[in-house]
Amino acid sequence: MNNNLKLIIALVVIAVIYFLTTRSSSSSDFDKNFTDLDTEKITKIEITKDSLITLVKENGTWMVDNYKANQELVSSALEHVKNIKLARKVSSNAEKHAKYEVDKGTKIVLSGDKDTAFILGKTGASYQNVFIRRDGEDDVFTTVKNFKSNFEKSVTDWKDKSIISVSKDAIASIAINDALFITNLDSVVMVKGAGKSEVEKEGNSTANSILSKFTSLKTLAFPKVDLSNQTPVFTIKINERAGETHELAFYEKPGEESRLFVTLKDNPTVFQVNASTFGAFKKSYSELIKK
Repeated sequence: MNNNLKLIIALVVIAVIYFLTTRSSSSSDFDKNFTDLDTEKITKIEITKDSLITLVKENGTWMVDNYKANQELVSSALEHVKNIKLARKVSSNAEKHAKYEVDKGTKIVLSGDKDTAFILGKTGASYQNVFIRRDGEDDVFTTVKNFKSNFEKSVTDWKDKSIISVSKDAIASIAINDALFITNLDSVVMVKGAGKSEVEKEGNSTANSILSKFTSLKTLAFPKVDLSNQTPVFTIKINERAGETHELAFYEKPGEESRLFVTLKDNPTVFQVNASTFGAFKKSYSELIKK
């Protein structure tokens, strides 16, 4: 047997071994529908990575850490796992779980009329998919889409950051420190002070801008601070045309002038906002009227 023939035989053997090992670990003989869920029946989501985060559906509203969750974020996350499609099977070897990071990846448990649990590993080289494994099983797959970021969020990320949402047109008036009053009369904004000389006059552009600060007021964080012994820098009372009122108090954040703490009446949560957003609320009567 000459050397060329030996080389050809060796190459054939290598090719056969490669084909057999590749076929066994990347078999196409599997159900590409990893999940088929009725997300309306899911009532709890448990996400474990560095710690456990639990979202629970209570009376139709998703909650996290005893606080209202961002409903859109939760709905989006569930939509991504409703029908997870698989691209290929990459391994059935438990010893390779660490390689694909499905040994201690992000574990997700969806509970409802039935429980579904799986582990998300590392993302693929193209970042377009993610490695996935059912909890308690060895088979590792790649998904068609990468939805990992929809679940890898902090508790703060999951929380609804809305403080209040009142459009300018819905506001009848705003009282600042119960001493400065801004009235929204359709297309005209009027300003009145508590002093006898501070009679009602048409407001300037700054006064107009105050009415637009509450269209979608969101918090930057949920600080754990006690403000019971602190005096607010200023207070705001918003009167809606429909009759509802909102009372907010703003406090200095020690050591950080660029932030303010905010509380809402009858709400124990402390919020945090940019101080620059509310600079106009510290203006005087003379600074808010048209000259």
